[in-house]
Amino acid sequence: MIPPSLGPSAPAEEHVRPERASAARRRRRRERDRPTVLLVDDDVDLRELYAWCMRAAGWQVETASNGAAAIIVADAVEPDAIVMDLRMPVLGGLEAIPLLKQRSSLDGVPVVVCTVSREPGDEAAAKAAGCVEFIVKPCPPERLRDVVARHLEE
Repeated sequence: MIPPSLGPSAPAEEHVRPERASAARRRRRRERDRPTVLLVDDDVDLRELYAWCMRAAGWQVETASNGAAAIIVADAVEPDAIVMDLRMPVLGGLEAIPLLKQRSSLDGVPVVVCTVSREPGDEAAAKAAGCVEFIVKPCPPERLRDVVARHLEE
């Protein structure tokens, strides 16, 4: 069960239209001195490794250990991109991605899934939930950084 406090931040009719989302994201990024990436993974070692690589690229990195925590952090920092694992305690990525995408402040923010899950249908389910790219672990941190960088440039 998803707590009501983790539901959409605004009614659907208040959400930004898709054509305005990328402009809003670019404007928000210009207001900051560097992109902010939210990295969500329950594996603390991978989370630290990926965060280190992204910080070395000059990005601000915020982290969360599950989907519920990711929603709280995303509301606070309004990231420019999100990297999400699928299988996590409390709230998994497949459940968290649609909740994040419903928030008007995150409209147009790319979500990259990076997961160890190789279950049939996971990639299709993640893309249906709103992810822009699906990567299977193990994934070198430089590859993940390059994928995120490509989506930050769009």
